[in-house]
Amino acid sequence: MRRTRMMVGVVTVATVAAALVLAACVPVPPPGGTPRGTGCGKPVTTGNVQAKKLLSGGVARDYFLTVPATYDKNVASPIVFNWHGHGSTATEQYLYTQLDAKGAARGFVVVTPNGIDERWDYTAPSVDFTYASDLVRYLDSVLCIDDDRIFTTGMSNGAAFSSAVVCQTGIGFDAFASVTALTPACANGAQVPMLAFHGTADPVVPYSIAGPFTASWATRNGCDAMPVETRIEPDIQKRRFVGCDAGLSAELYSVEGGGHTWPDGLVDLPVFGPTTRTIDASDLILDFFSSQ
Repeated sequence: MRRTRMMVGVVTVATVAAALVLAACVPVPPPGGTPRGTGCGKPVTTGNVQAKKLLSGGVARDYFLTVPATYDKNVASPIVFNWHGHGSTATEQYLYTQLDAKGAARGFVVVTPNGIDERWDYTAPSVDFTYASDLVRYLDSVLCIDDDRIFTTGMSNGAAFSSAVVCQTGIGFDAFASVTALTPACANGAQVPMLAFHGTADPVVPYSIAGPFTASWATRNGCDAMPVETRIEPDIQKRRFVGCDAGLSAELYSVEGGGHTWPDGLVDLPVFGPTTRTIDASDLILDFFSSQ
């Protein structure tokens, strides 16, 4: 028995020691209230997707970072956060959406975080809201980020998270785009430009939420009640609300017969329904963010 207790003690000490070493090696975000823009002028590795860690809430969290080859450490760059769906990972998200490569080609820094247990908690208070805030503050301290162009997007659970995290106004997100899921306009009255995509045959998140939830954002953003609807492709209906308050917008792309999939995602996912190839969500999302 004494030997067993001794072995348990040794293992416990070793585990604690390993955790302390890990914590010492993992960067920590600057405290809240730290002035923005302190990352300008600092050297950074550009090019390929980089696996990174950040200590948030005492936990070492993972994310991927892609910095454009054209990045200038003295010029503020826009940044996009890309959140994966429930049961997925950051690796799958950046490969499936190709947002890291496409975004970097257009001058965006792209961040693809990993959720705990392959999901995101978008009900406040949330450790993931804290993680998002910590990531924004940390990356702003090591990169030259344009604080007026901090954007968020995601798929499914990550899309719901993306549309909810913007309500945490202290983080500073300037617009969001959601694919296959959405939450209603912020209860706290925050106004944010928004863009959504949803398949009418989505077997996971009912298409029936897309219209009302987009309309709630249109109302919050001061838009006219009646949208302009345009068929831009045989299977795509675009609903755009006009007359919005200055700098605000609300748009929904309905994919007729589309499933719980990313329009023009890298691969087909038959178990989640059809994938349209007539539009590319990543390109349209980057167009939307570029217009802000």
